[in-house]
Amino acid sequence: MFLSKDNLMFKSMKSSDRQSNLAIYCALIVLSLLTLPSCQPLQTVSEAQEEKRDLLSESPWAEPDAVVAEVNGKTITQADYYRLVMKKYGTWTVLSGIVKEELFLQKANELGITVDENIVKARVRDRLLKEAQLLGGSNGEDPMKELEKLFKEQRLNLQEVERDMAETVRPQLLIGEVVKHLRVIDDKLLREAYQQTYAGRQYRLSHIAYGYGKDPSRRVEAFERAVHSVGRLRSDKIEFATLAKNESEDGLTALRGGDMGFLPRDQLEKQHPKVKEAILKLKVGEISDPVDFDPQGSIHIFKLTEVLDPKNFDEVREELEKQLRSREPTLEEIQATLKQLEVGAKVKVFGFNRGTAGS
Repeated sequence: MFLSKDNLMFKSMKSSDRQSNLAIYCALIVLSLLTLPSCQPLQTVSEAQEEKRDLLSESPWAEPDAVVAEVNGKTITQADYYRLVMKKYGTWTVLSGIVKEELFLQKANELGITVDENIVKARVRDRLLKEAQLLGGSNGEDPMKELEKLFKEQRLNLQEVERDMAETVRPQLLIGEVVKHLRVIDDKLLREAYQQTYAGRQYRLSHIAYGYGKDPSRRVEAFERAVHSVGRLRSDKIEFATLAKNESEDGLTALRGGDMGFLPRDQLEKQHPKVKEAILKLKVGEISDPVDFDPQGSIHIFKLTEVLDPKNFDEVREELEKQLRSREPTLEEIQATLKQLEVGAKVKVFGFNRGTAGS
C-alpha cells in the first residue's frame, strides 16, 4: 500500500499466531489500564473503570493506608499498589520516558501546538481495526467483534480501551507536530522533493478500504461490499467522499473523504501491479473496479480525482515547502529533535539509581 505509514516512537507487536497475538495484545491492554478484573465480582465494567480512574487521579500518597483490594483476606493498600506498580513497570526507564515526553509537550505548549481530537479518535480506531484484521474472525465472525469479546472477558469494553489508548496517541501526535514545526527545510531538500514529485506527472487519488484480515470467508463478504459500492458510485447514487467517511476501514483517509493525496508517476511504477494497472486505466472522475492486493487483508476502490502535469520548480516551491512541513516524521527525526530539546533543557532527577531501577 502506498499510503504513508505512521512513524511511531513505539513499534506494535506482531505474531504469526493469531490467537496468541490476541491474548498477548489484550493482556497488554489490561496491564496498561492497571485493572484487577478478578477482584471486582460485584462491579460493572464502567464502575470498575471509574473507580480505577478515581484512584489514579488522586495524589499517590494522599491515603497510603487506604485499602484498594483484598485477596484471600490479605489487603492491598494504596501505598502497596503504587510501590508494586513502580517495581514492576520500572522506575528510571519510565521516568526517562516521561522526561522526554515532557520536553516535547512543553515545546508544543510554547509553540501553541494542539491536536484535533477527531484525528486522535481516528488514529486509535485505526490501530484497533488493524489489530482486529490481523486476528481475523472465527467462523466468519467480524474480527472487531472478536476483539471486543475478549475485552469483555477481561472486564473491559471497547469504548474504555479507546479512551485509554487516546492518552498514549495524543502525546505521540503532539510530538510529531513539534518535529514538523522545527523541521529545517532548505533549498537542497526542496529540490530533492521536486524531483520526486512535480518534475513528473502526478495522480491525486481517493480510496475506500474494506478489510477482511486473514479470514477467507470475510474476503468474499468484503469483495461483495466493494462491488456493491462501485455500482452505487458509478450510478451517482452516493458521493465518493460520503461513502468513504461512512464505510472505509482506513480511519485516517476516511476523515478526508478517502483522499490519499498525490502519487508521483515514478512512485506509481513501484506499486503493486494490480494497483498500477487499475489507476492507469482511469480517467479523472472515474472509479476503479475492486482491487485485492493488500497483504494486510483488504479490498480497495480507487477514484482518480486529479492529474497534474510536470511544473517548474519556482512555480511549486511554496507548495513543496508546505508538503514537506506536513510530512510525517521518521523515528530518526524524532530522536534528532529530542537531542535539540535536551541541549537547552534543565533536567534534574532525584532519588533514582539508574543501574538498578526497574529490576
